[in-house]
Amino acid sequence: MQVLATAIGAAVALAAHGSKTALRAAVTPSPEPVSNIALSSTEDVAAVGLTWFATHHPMAAASIAVLLLVAALLAARALLRAIQRPLRRLLGTDLEEAQSPAKPLP
Repeated sequence: MQVLATAIGAAVALAAHGSKTALRAAVTPSPEPVSNIALSSTEDVAAVGLTWFATHHPMAAASIAVLLLVAALLAARALLRAIQRPLRRLLGTDLEEAQSPAKPLP
């Protein structure tokens, strides 16, 4: 059970840090400082708030964490789909066809 709990915790941490990094990479290039300041402040408030909430209401905090994890996964899926469309137009081919094994010549 301890190994399973560690694996689940590691998966959740990887998803959380990955989504945070992706969001940070999307916002950082913007020239105005307001979005970076707002994002950093929101991250800090969310981290402290969820930590406090977890110590006082662990089941509700776990539910919130699961919802945030699902939202991050859905956002990552949408981002991947958005990236694939321009690549298909640029390369002029379907990425799935390009990844499939080559058909033998007759």
